[in-house]
Amino acid sequence: MTDPQNKSYFNHFYLRYYNGHNNQYGKEYMKFEIFDNGELNYYNKSRYRNESEIIKKLHLTRVVMKEIQDIISQSHILSQTDTHWPNKINESRQELEIEMNNIHIFFVTSKFGTLNEIRQSKDPQGLLIFYNFINDLICLITTLTKSHFNIHLY
Repeated sequence: MTDPQNKSYFNHFYLRYYNGHNNQYGKEYMKFEIFDNGELNYYNKSRYRNESEIIKKLHLTRVVMKEIQDIISQSHILSQTDTHWPNKINESRQELEIEMNNIHIFFVTSKFGTLNEIRQSKDPQGLLIFYNFINDLICLITTLTKSHFNIHLY
C-alpha cells in the first residue's frame, strides 16, 4: 500500500528560496522548500532578541501544488538567466532553485531594497520578473503557513 504522504504529485518538482544576510546579530535568513510530494518546509532564523530558528513543516494539497506550478509557468521565471544580475553576495544573498518539467534553474543574486535598484541594473526586465515572482511566492507561502498554524476553532 502506498503512503499518501510520500506520493509524488508530479513527475519531479522542487522549489527552494533562500534570502539571507549577516549583520550585528549574526546570520539571519528565511528559506523554504517545496517537494513534489507536497511537503513544505519553512525556516526563519533571526538573532534579534536572541530568538531561535523557526521551523514549520506542512503538507500542501494537489490543488495548491498545481497553483504553485501555474504561478511559476505564468511568471516566465524559467526562461530567465541571472548572468547580468547583481552579485554582491558578501553582504546579502537571494537564491532561487526550481526543478520542473525537465527544467532546472538556479539563480543567485544580492538582495535589493528598491525598484529603482532593479531599474538601474544591467537586466531590469529579468530582475523585475524575479522580484515579482518572489513577492508572489513569499506572499503565498507565508499565507499558507500562517493559516495552517494559526487557525483557532471556537
